[in-house]
Parts: sequence; C-alpha cells; structure tokens
Amino acid sequence: MNFQNTLPFSRKKVTIATSSIALSLALVACGGGNDETAITRGTVTTIEENVDETMEATGEEIQEDAAALEENVEEGAATVEENVAEGAATAEAELEEGIAAVEENVDEAAATAEAGLEDVAENVQDEVQEEIVPGDEALTLRAIADDPLAFEGENVTVRGEVNEVFDQQSFSLGDDRLLEISAPLLVLMPDQTISFEDGAEMSVTGTVQNFVIAEMEETFDFDLQDDLYVEYENQPAIIADSFELFEEE
Repeated sequence: MNFQNTLPFSRKKVTIATSSIALSLALVACGGGNDETAITRGTVTTIEENVDETMEATGEEIQEDAAALEENVEEGAATVEENVAEGAATAEAELEEGIAAVEENVDEAAATAEAGLEDVAENVQDEVQEEIVPGDEALTLRAIADDPLAFEGENVTVRGEVNEVFDQQSFSLGDDRLLEISAPLLVLMPDQTISFEDGAEMSVTGTVQNFVIAEMEETFDFDLQDDLYVEYENQPAIIADSFELFEEE
C-alpha cells in the first residue's frame, strides 16, 4: 500500500484549519463592532470545533494507516521468510544431489582404478611366473603349487631361496621372484646331506610327489619330526636328485 499521499493530506487539513483560526484572531485584534466580534468569536469557536474534529479524524486516519502499514510489513516479512525457506530447501536439495553425484563419481573412479591395478598385478605376476632364468629350464614353484597333479611323478628343476632347513635331509624352498605368493615347497634329499643355511639361493632337480609323512618315512627310511611337516601333508614335494647353490649377487 502507498502511504505517500495519505499523511500529507491530513497535514494539509490541519494547516488550513490553523490558518483560519489565525486569520480570525487577526480580525479581532484589528478591531470591529461588538456584533462583528461576536460573529468572529463564534466563527473561531466553530473553526476550533472543526479543527478538533479534523484532528480526531486525522488521528484515526493515521492509526488506520499505521495499522495497514504494520499489516503490510508483516505480510512482507512472511513472504520474505517463505522465500528464504524455499531457497534454503532448494539449495540443500541441490547440494545433496551434488554430493551424491560426486560420491558416485568417486566410487566409479575407485572401482576403475582398482580393476586397473588388479589387471596390472595379474599381468606382472603372469610375466614373473613365466620368466625363466637364462641358461636354466627352471619352473616357478607357483606353477607346481597351482597344479600339482600335472607334475606328479615328473622330473623338474625349480629355483628359489631356502626358506627353512628342518634337518640334514629336508628343507623348504621359497620363490624369491617378484609377487610369488605360493607357499614354500618341501624338498627332501634322501641321498645327500644338507650343508647350506636359510636364505641360500639354489636350484633343485628332482621328482614331484605327494607328501605323506608315513609313506615318506617308509619309502626312504626317514625319521621325520612329524610336527614340523603338518602343513606339508598331502601337498606336492620334491624328492631331490641334485641341487646347485648360487652366489649372492
């Protein structure tokens, strides 16, 4: 609502009434007959009454204007508050959508990166497993561990690092190649005495057999300490014919 013309109009009425009183008082002051004075005084009284009525009406108009203004302010404040709430809700929804989109992109990127790393690791591992030392025909230990039945009874040559010496005729051999994660392979030497220590790098040639403690003790007249071989029971082992130690590079 526009209040620019309401209040000034009220002031005009008050100003006109006040000017009329001033004019009448000036006429009285300048003289005149008694009748004229009486008339003038009556006029002044009437004007005063009009002024009072005008002031009262003006006060009512001002109150009405103030009430209307207050109502408009409250309506405007309510509208602003509603707009702010809607804007905040919209911004929050957009923010949540943006966060969800970012999280989805991050998950997709992580999955892609993980898949890529797995592919790379698998390729590298395959290359390592297929690698043959120049001049050797050695298999990797992993190849035997992955498919022992394919090598059972076969004469093979493997190369690795001595993982643990159990006694003078048995030890475990691990692969020192990159990414070789197979368990160490048990090696038995029925016709030779071990003269090396843990960590020695060597190649072993022998026959792959399934290791069963009772059968090995009976076949090769071994006296094995059973608790040392529990994890190798029913696993592939090599009955060594010969071995070759390598100097540390």
